[in-house]
Amino acid sequence: MYTMFDDVQTRLKTPFPALSPAQRLHFDMHGYVIIENVFSDTEADEMRDALIEVRERARRERDTGIPDPALNGAKVEWYSEAHERLLGLGRAHERILDFIFNPYLVGMAEEVIGGAARINETNGHINRKCDWGRTGWHRGADIQVATYTKRNLFHCNFVKTLVNLTDFGPDDGGTVCIPGTHKIDIPSQQLREIVEHHPEMIHQFVAPKGSVFLFAETLLHGTGVIKSDTERFLLINGFSTRMMPHWDDTQTLMDPDFLETLPEHLKLLVSGYAHWTRGQRYRNIADPAEVCEPALIPWRETQAMTYNPRCVDVDVDC
Repeated sequence: MYTMFDDVQTRLKTPFPALSPAQRLHFDMHGYVIIENVFSDTEADEMRDALIEVRERARRERDTGIPDPALNGAKVEWYSEAHERLLGLGRAHERILDFIFNPYLVGMAEEVIGGAARINETNGHINRKCDWGRTGWHRGADIQVATYTKRNLFHCNFVKTLVNLTDFGPDDGGTVCIPGTHKIDIPSQQLREIVEHHPEMIHQFVAPKGSVFLFAETLLHGTGVIKSDTERFLLINGFSTRMMPHWDDTQTLMDPDFLETLPEHLKLLVSGYAHWTRGQRYRNIADPAEVCEPALIPWRETQAMTYNPRCVDVDVDC
């Protein structure tokens, strides 16, 4: 991570607020919000093809025992005949880098975090129908330490953006969640037992491909059961407040040689920053969303904003 001794003067320009008042209200009430058609069909297909390419390269590497340098540290875990998890995707494909550095996605995360974000996880999932299909309910952060309220709005220091690269209908295994549990400090096992008897409480990610499921990691969630014959493709970015460590299973994005290839304004987003200058930024519920271009522009063409991490953040209510 960068420290006060590193000279990093700019950071990625992101929209603020990124969510409309209605989207923000939905997020606060439920712990998630779905923004449809963020990416075009063409962009979703390109990202899906990138995941397929990574999977096939990893399969050849596994079967032949010959390392594939083009994977740049990415790996695939074959959980079963019906599920592949693709880890450490950050440097495995140029199109995935465009996804990681997309300003709109980063802006969504920063709004919920309440300050500057850093990337802490990028992975993909490819799923198919199986006989033992079930939902593995989980949450990735504790409510007591990961959440707070500012200007009467909920914030969480660990946030994810999920993008479906295929259409998700009710039978296609879209992510499911128990709305409201991002604020309910009850053991997950107790919540799961209740929901097993009341499935009407469950919400599901149902949307056309290229949509975004934004949620707080304190929300109880899991993979939906696939009932159709559709292969399910999902690409995930995890974001945290920038003082938190990178926690992906592979550390390819943190390679110093790779960091040196990045424009200055992307280095903080990848590396984080080790001191208490987290760039606090808060909205009011009525603030309109800032207009932005969500397209997957090449990451080398992303824009910077002037920023000096040595400055002490001042938290001023208005």
